[in-house]
Amino acid sequence: MKTLIVPAGVLLLSLGAAWLQFTAEPDKIGDNEVLVMANQSTQIEHIDWIATQQEVHVSRKSDDHGDYLWVEYIDKKIPEDPQQKYFIAGKNGDKLLEHLSPLLGIRKLDTDVALNTLGLDEPSATLSITSNGTTRMFSVGDEAYGTKDLYVRDDASNELFLIDDSKLRNLQQARTTLPNRALFSRETKQSTSAILTWQDQSLTLTHQNWQDPKSALWIYSDNPTNDATQIQTWLSKALRISVSRSAAPKEDLSTLTDRFSITVSWDNDEQQMATYAQLASDKSWWAKTPSTRGYVRVSGRTLDSLTEDLPTLFEQ
Repeated sequence: MKTLIVPAGVLLLSLGAAWLQFTAEPDKIGDNEVLVMANQSTQIEHIDWIATQQEVHVSRKSDDHGDYLWVEYIDKKIPEDPQQKYFIAGKNGDKLLEHLSPLLGIRKLDTDVALNTLGLDEPSATLSITSNGTTRMFSVGDEAYGTKDLYVRDDASNELFLIDDSKLRNLQQARTTLPNRALFSRETKQSTSAILTWQDQSLTLTHQNWQDPKSALWIYSDNPTNDATQIQTWLSKALRISVSRSAAPKEDLSTLTDRFSITVSWDNDEQQMATYAQLASDKSWWAKTPSTRGYVRVSGRTLDSLTEDLPTLFEQ
């Protein structure tokens, strides 16, 4: 009789496991998490977000400096006059990939729910994600009552999900949250030295006490005791200049003229040079560094003022 106890126990456990597997939601990952789309961030090739008032097209690109995300943003608030803008994604681009790898929902909904109650009879946006050569399409509906979480439909399977709005926020707010505003790929506050070059003249500067932001100062490397108040103010403003956008693919920059450059160094001997140039046709200002992958539009008002001060700086 004892010989039957073990097989019976094994059979009971197997039946119990099978019952749990049958009754459990197969896509459930954890508390308040269900799998919407399996993915890996390194496999994402293209993302398209198309809404009534905007379109966002994100493409993965690669060059000698590494991988980056190239974004085409189309403002359609005025339908008859859509405005295109191009830029490289910043850190929020990485967050976007993380949120889609995998894409998780809060819960799965019954498929017999009326689509008009979720805003999916006339979706507010469509999302397509191409990974490893395969494209998945989703329709985006209304926000859930009392939250900003979104109702989403998998267009292939017709499965319905409620998804945390933070997963898609960087697409909804792409114009303000996705662009990389920095000219340099590293924090200039942590740089150790800089060289300002203008009309074949150069000023070499040392970033004294750079480890302590409160006491950090730019001083002349050759004459550390000289008054460097003016160059400290000038360089601090120059290094805070931010990127507005990248040049459009067919934008004519043939009349750009280089005005000056700043070469910044860090404690690991890494150097990056920013070249600042002005377009003759409209006097707009542009700049480029290795991380911008070409010229980008920058603040003209600040650079007009800084350029006027250059002769004085080199008289010191």
